[in-house]
Amino acid sequence: MEIRILGPLVLSYTGRTVASTAPTPRSVLALLLLQADQAVQASTLIPDLWGANPPVSARTTLQTYVLQVRKCLGRLLDAAVTEVARRLLVTVPGGYRLGLDATEFDLPTFEQLATTERRSLAAGEHVEAAALLMRARDPWRGPALADIRAGAVIGPRIKALEQVRLHTPPRLRTARQQLSGEAGTGGAARQRPPWIDILAAGRSPPRLGHLSGAHPVRSNGTSRQHDWTPNMRVITIATDLDHPFLRRLLAPSCEAAGLRLDVLEGNQKGFRPRDKRALLTGYLAEQVAPDELVMFTDAYDTLFLRGADHIRTTYAGFAQRVVFSAESNCWPLGNVGLALHDRPPVRPYPYLNSGGFIGPAGDIVALNAKYPTPPSGHFPVLGRLGTHGVDTDRLHGASDQYYWTLVQLLEPDTVGLDHDAVLFENFAPAVANFCELSRWTSDFRAHGRQAASYRRERTRLESRLQSPSGAAQVHFASALAKTVVLDLLDEGQLPSWLTEVLPR
Repeated sequence: MEIRILGPLVLSYTGRTVASTAPTPRSVLALLLLQADQAVQASTLIPDLWGANPPVSARTTLQTYVLQVRKCLGRLLDAAVTEVARRLLVTVPGGYRLGLDATEFDLPTFEQLATTERRSLAAGEHVEAAALLMRARDPWRGPALADIRAGAVIGPRIKALEQVRLHTPPRLRTARQQLSGEAGTGGAARQRPPWIDILAAGRSPPRLGHLSGAHPVRSNGTSRQHDWTPNMRVITIATDLDHPFLRRLLAPSCEAAGLRLDVLEGNQKGFRPRDKRALLTGYLAEQVAPDELVMFTDAYDTLFLRGADHIRTTYAGFAQRVVFSAESNCWPLGNVGLALHDRPPVRPYPYLNSGGFIGPAGDIVALNAKYPTPPSGHFPVLGRLGTHGVDTDRLHGASDQYYWTLVQLLEPDTVGLDHDAVLFENFAPAVANFCELSRWTSDFRAHGRQAASYRRERTRLESRLQSPSGAAQVHFASALAKTVVLDLLDEGQLPSWLTEVLPR
């Protein structure tokens, strides 16, 4: 069977072509194809079909649509519906899985060619990279799934694929210019923007005035000039551009280290934490070259100690192309998350933290395109929890850390963790029970800086900060920790190894 989605949806077998004529079963089939060989939960399919307010009969109706898809596949393959249900489109706990041979599917074929092309380009093999890029262009027949209604779940994936499609011809032209010698290595360097870009989703050109105008190095109306490191940038996402940690620590530390900082402003109406990933992916696909090295950082609790030379050299020592910060807590799944790890923990920081990660922009976009939703269906433990009414996607779907933890466990050869804190160091407290964090925060809100939780965290951090970090980025990943850091900054009590990186 040949499956083609890089254009209108087409299924063919031994010269025959067949498709479900009804739009909704085609949408179900498309979503299953985009997550082929993965369990797709009904809780994922239903919002895509009906939005936020599905009918009471949604699950029963979904079963009818799946039956129609099975009949469609049965007609194509000349097989009984029961055989299709047993071997091809199978029912799994909480949902369905469509099992396919990836060699007959145009999307995995394209993704494999694109991945190999990026590796060839990184190795300086420009002829091979250009040839692979031309082959990667061939499967495209127009916008992906052009005849499918874009629902809440499938829509972002279709948009991401469209960005990949539109980006391929310019990359091919660049590759041909490099091969023919037209690109050249001389000439003036590409002009860099001011020390910080503030970008609103969908807004171009960037808005620049709000954050940078009050920065100490901009007080006289001029900005400090930097020779920005080519093909390297730091990106963060913020809804509050006046947040003191962003203004007083993160942005100034990037300025001092000579790092370009792009702040993506999530300011559209109804922006939620779960929208961060879509905002970042859209920006990378539209504005950043696939081979450019990108370092993402949280906006309100991080700062940088070292610049691009240290970052590049240290990153080169990892086997994986995408590397995440790590921490001592398995957030947000807790003990359930521990059960997903099939290997002993690597100390001192065994578990993923999504407050910092680094990799080529194209690799980050590709991972988001491969996993448009949290890939919980790959983990039987989470499926068994679902049968007891515990839907981890519903509970933690807004958390980037939940999403990236599952992706990293599925892609350990592509996504690594900084267990030794050589790039990222997390200064959050280790906790045995995440309920403690909520109690500490509630205690602080009720009693302010007289709260026992605040005094305890201040004592812990003052002791911890006596030892300088060797990482490029440090992360104070809890509400109390960043409050203490800002207080120490106001009181002039931060250690010199932190304050000396800030502009004077």
